Amino acid sequence: MWLLEQRERCGADTFSTAMTRTELAAFLNCDRSALSRELSRMQEEGLIELFRGSFKLPDPERLHTACPQF
Repeated sequence: MWLLEQRERCGADTFSTAMTRTELAAFLNCDRSALSRELSRMQEEGLIELFRGSFKLPDPERLHTACPQF
């Protein structure tokens, strides 16, 4: 959901965050290693593309389908 919210806030499918993975994990109230694993899994599935502090959502509708509560 956070990725989709950031996309809406930025108005683009590619956006950056000033937060480190540790800060993002704390913000999302999860373990940093679990966050990294999940982001890697999402990248392998083609839901996201990661470039250090940048995210790209190549198919936002597919991500939205994976997160129906958004």
